[in-house]
Amino acid sequence: MKEEDNNIKQEENQFFIPHYIIPINYAPISNEIENYKMTIHHLTEENHFLRKQLLNNQVSGILSLNVEQLKEEVFKMIDYLMTNLNYLPKEQTFAYRKTIRQCTQRSALKRIYFLIFTRYLQAEKTKEEMIKFIIRKSVKFQKSTSTIQKHEMKKMNNAFVQQLFLSTQYQQHYSNFLNQYLQLALDENKHKIQKYVNFLVESIQNDQIDDVLNYKRFPWLNEWIQQSVQIAKDLQFSSNSKCLENKKKIKL
Repeated sequence: MKEEDNNIKQEENQFFIPHYIIPINYAPISNEIENYKMTIHHLTEENHFLRKQLLNNQVSGILSLNVEQLKEEVFKMIDYLMTNLNYLPKEQTFAYRKTIRQCTQRSALKRIYFLIFTRYLQAEKTKEEMIKFIIRKSVKFQKSTSTIQKHEMKKMNNAFVQQLFLSTQYQQHYSNFLNQYLQLALDENKHKIQKYVNFLVESIQNDQIDDVLNYKRFPWLNEWIQQSVQIAKDLQFSSNSKCLENKKKIKL
């Protein structure tokens, strides 16, 4: 508050009447001068008090978001990042912080956006990770007919993937799965975003903003999802090519 008082007084000092040269034959009336000084002093103090009160009213008048409003604000942040990161210039994406609405939680929201932004800049999804995700989704998609066990999924590697595509039944199901993969990936990501938003709102309410860095299953960027769609298509193509090569070798 001392800093605010100093700022107000500095602004007020700009309006002080400058001193003028007093004529030699000027005969001051002491009582009038003292009254004048007292009046200026009281007006200055009153002005200072009113400006300080106005500032306090402005601060106290800032909206405090309820839980649903917080979720809405956090969701907009996440959605903006998912959509634009790696498509827009980094500076432009980071500048979103300036658009966060005025509220008592604004500093916390800006801090969270900064942490999420920097984390996504450091994060990446490798091709191997995307292939594992695709295969898991494909197996889950054909769950009713799949004979693959959980322990087999855990040891997933290139040999395991090639073995899968040797199955005619799996190839047929994979083709059906591929037609719906994009929507399946978007639906799962939507679920991840909802859970992430809830976690971030709880972090704000509990004043544990830095816990954001410990969150593991954060949503995929739109760019990652698009990359995985292409990988899913390439996976089928390369596997079919290898199957044809193997059949030719057998005939020879």
